[in-house]
Formats: sequence, C-alpha cells, structure tokens
Amino acid sequence: GEEGSLVTKFEPKFKKGKRANKFRKGSCENCGAMTHKTKECCERPRRRGAKFTNKCSADEIVNFEKGDSFDAKRDRWKGYDTSKYKQVIDFYNKVEEARKKKKAKELDEQMRRKALKKREKLLRKQEKRAARKAKKAENPDASDSDSDSDSDSDSDSDDEDGESGDELKDTTGEVIQKRDARTRTTVRNLRIRE
Repeated sequence: GEEGSLVTKFEPKFKKGKRANKFRKGSCENCGAMTHKTKECCERPRRRGAKFTNKCSADEIVNFEKGDSFDAKRDRWKGYDTSKYKQVIDFYNKVEEARKKKKAKELDEQMRRKALKKREKLLRKQEKRAARKAKKAENPDASDSDSDSDSDSDSDSDDEDGESGDELKDTTGEVIQKRDARTRTTVRNLRIRE
C-alpha cells in the first residue's frame, strides 16, 4: 500500500444502487440484485425468492477507485477513523485506574488490621507481665524456674492432647494410625490379615 495517501473519510465497500421493480434474468434468485448470483447472496434465504415474488433488493455497487492498487482494494482498515479507538483506550485506562485504587484501598485495610492485631498482642503481653509482677510481689518465695516449668508442662500437656486427637483407634481400642506433629508424618500400624 502507499503510505503517503491515508484516507480518514469512511466509505463503505458497497453502495446501494437502483432497485428493480421486476425480476431480471441473470440476477440473484433470492434477493433480485444483479451484482451477485444466488450462491453468493448474503441475505437471509427467503421462503419464496425474488424470482417468484418480483420483490427485488437494490443492487450493490462496489466502491473501488480506479487508481487503487491490489492491496488498497483488499485493505480491511480503509476508511477507519483512528480517533474512535481512543475512546476504547480511555475506557480501559479508567477501568485500570479504578482497579488500582481498589487494590490500594484493600492493602491499606489489610495493613491497618495487621497493626491493630500487633497492638492487641503487645497489650496482652504487657498485661501478662504485669500479672506476673503482681504475683511475684505477693509470693516472693516462688522462683522463676517453677513458673517456667509450669508453662512447659502446660505446653506439653497441650501437645499430648493434640496428639491424642490425631490418633485413629480400632474398635478394640488399639491404635492404628498415629500422627507425629514434629515430623509431620503419619505412622500406620498395618496388621496382617488372619
């Protein structure tokens, strides 16, 4: 194609010509236009064609200029107005902006929630420390090691409870499957069939 000649004015490929009152020999049997045959007709097939009803469509005149090259005749974008595509781009840009704003808002909300959780956790820790100090002030005899061992024993008992929940027992009460929390594996006792 020629780069210098850019046509921006839209011109349809086909123009409507004159409309015949009567079916003409050699025209399309479906719509009655002289510019194509029945096989090439793009109109919906009529129940009774123009051949029998004499209701003919207007002829389509192909809109080609004499100087058009091979490529120019077959150019799909001939007469396309590029400024119309700007509207499409603007629409998608607006959608993208709205999506980014929503994402930023969600992230802000998430950060706010995390900060709130952190603050609550810190307050709980401070309350526990204050309670321990108050307890120490009341019982100066109790040592730190006892309290640590108590907390350890509590955590151990919690672990044992958790493990007992992970065990799968037989109807006889025998353990078939046991889950080890530390290695995250399941140990199965497979009994030989009798």
